[in-house]
Amino acid sequence: EAKELCPDFEILIRDNDMLFSGRKIFEGLRDLGIDSAVTPPASPWCNGIMERWFGSLRRECLNHIPILSLNHAQYTVGEYVNYYNFWRPHLALNKDSPCRRATTFPSPTSKIIKRQVLGGLHHIYFHSEVQ
Repeated sequence: EAKELCPDFEILIRDNDMLFSGRKIFEGLRDLGIDSAVTPPASPWCNGIMERWFGSLRRECLNHIPILSLNHAQYTVGEYVNYYNFWRPHLALNKDSPCRRATTFPSPTSKIIKRQVLGGLHHIYFHSEVQ
């Protein structure tokens, strides 16, 4: 799935979790043309970007929503990932999103639309022309 969304995906940086140690995992990565790099044991600073992302996921989403099932967890995290990549402002990106939001300017007749994300935990705003 990740290879379809990001065709330039070449290296999977992973820790020593047993989840990524099976033969089928390595065969699947090889078939997709993806190399695997292992971080040293007990070294979270070796993959600081992902550690930061998981911290954001916990602080901005999972700490506020009681997860009721695996399907609920997958839906909730999927919604947060979409919000994070397409709408959430990132200071390191000059308040843009990783997927680069289109910059629009309101016309005199446009209206600001507010949409809830994750049941109102976050909100996104955009301009819409009045019909």
